[in-house]
Amino acid sequence: MNTLKWSNLTTLKCKSVYLEEVENQKDGRNMTNSALLDKGMRCLTKELGLVEAGQFIYLLLSEPFDYTEWRKDNLFPGMSVEEISEAAEKYCKEYP
Repeated sequence: MNTLKWSNLTTLKCKSVYLEEVENQKDGRNMTNSALLDKGMRCLTKELGLVEAGQFIYLLLSEPFDYTEWRKDNLFPGMSVEEISEAAEKYCKEYP
């Protein structure tokens, strides 16, 4: 289970997002929009830095982008649906 770490939480809002996410994971529900935005922004700023994260978001909003087409060409190039499924199952077994 992939959860947020308490050490990263500095405000009451973050704690409430964390608790909501934990409950959603227990119930098998998806992350709320606010939790997803919060987690996504933290991932972007951690990996890209604040300026580049902002630039990335600007590019997504201003440039035409078809995620489905990009995914076909870049995320799993040359893999069949069956191969992707097998890789996902293997990953789930290794990282429950």
